[in-house]
Amino acid sequence: MRIDAWKISTIFLISIILIAAIIFAIPIKEVPYETMETYYETEIKRIPHVKEEPYSTQELHENSIVVFDGFRYVVPSGIDIPFHIAKPDARVLVTFEASAPGGFRIYSSSGRIVYEKLGSRGTFDIPLPEGNYKAQFRENVMWGYEVYVNINMILIIKAGLVP
Repeated sequence: MRIDAWKISTIFLISIILIAAIIFAIPIKEVPYETMETYYETEIKRIPHVKEEPYSTQELHENSIVVFDGFRYVVPSGIDIPFHIAKPDARVLVTFEASAPGGFRIYSSSGRIVYEKLGSRGTFDIPLPEGNYKAQFRENVMWGYEVYVNINMILIIKAGLVP
């Protein structure tokens, strides 16, 4: 008998839920609604005016100084070319050509290698701060042969203010 009571109560409960769902799903009264939208119009007038802003610029000029351009004979200790940079913002442009592989180095005044390029030919452009330097080409096989070395120092000069 208990099983029948459970079945009856379950069927009764499901029926009540279905009837409630049907009743709440049907609209009772329809309510009309209105919406109000607001638009704003902006009127733009063009009024002529003059605005002056003072400014100044610095002009940059490059000045190239040839430190060495020519041929030198290779010796066991290498080709040493000392040079000095007296202005900030300087760049050093180096071109070298040799018949055998070697190495081109730039040393600072303390003897530290600042830049090194290996090979039989090369070109490089590096910025260097003020100071004393030594450019050296060293080749360990063909001593006594000529090597072409070109060292240009490019200085960037800042001109005064130009209004």
